[in-house]
Amino acid sequence: MIGNSKAEILPKFEEQEFENLIGTIQDNLKILKFVLNSVPIGIFIYQPNIVYANNYTLQHFKIDAKELFSYTPEMLLDKSTPQHVRKDLISKDTGIKNYELRLNRQF
Repeated sequence: MIGNSKAEILPKFEEQEFENLIGTIQDNLKILKFVLNSVPIGIFIYQPNIVYANNYTLQHFKIDAKELFSYTPEMLLDKSTPQHVRKDLISKDTGIKNYELRLNRQF
C-alpha cells in the first residue's frame, strides 16, 4: 500500500550554523543511535545506494548490512509501486521523503 507522500525541504544553513549542527549531532550521537535503533519502523539513508539502515530494517528484511548497502532503494520496491514514486525516490531533491511502501516479497 502506498500512502501519501510528503517531502520536507531541508533549510539552507550558513556555514557556521551547519558546523554548530554537526557539533550538536556528534555530541548527541549515542542518543541519536539509541532512538534510531529503538523505533519500530524501518529507516534507511541512501545516496544513491543505501548507506545506513537501523536495526528494525535489518531484522525485518533479514539481510546482512553489507549486502543491503549494495542495494538502491528502488531494488527493494515491489513491482506494483507506481513509476512516479520510484522516480521521486531517486530524485536529487534535498529533503525527507516519507512513504508507506509495499516491498519486494523476497524480503
